[in-house]
Amino acid sequence: MKKRLRKKKHLKEFRDTYFDLTFEVNTSFGSEEREKFYDDFLNNLIIPMGLCATGSLEPEIDLSVGPYGRGQVHNEERAAICEWLEQQGTVTNIQAGKFKDAWYPFQVEA
Repeated sequence: MKKRLRKKKHLKEFRDTYFDLTFEVNTSFGSEEREKFYDDFLNNLIIPMGLCATGSLEPEIDLSVGPYGRGQVHNEERAAICEWLEQQGTVTNIQAGKFKDAWYPFQVEA
């Protein structure tokens, strides 16, 4: 397939990827502490990496993390996010999923 068509169809080097991220925050946190944690997570980790996170925050955090705009998320970024969450000491059950294609999420990778 020609490069122009790969770009138009978001294939190979033009794929846009994301991964699912789930974790739990200490339930003894008050609403202000949870809000501070979410702000730190987004403003000090996700946004500086050029990523965005969408999903639900209550009761269990269930997010999809991908690039802000077009592009791919890499293993190093996923590992850095998991490492940061582990260092917080108030987070449990961290699960970072496999990379998924944003345009073809149900396509099975070979």
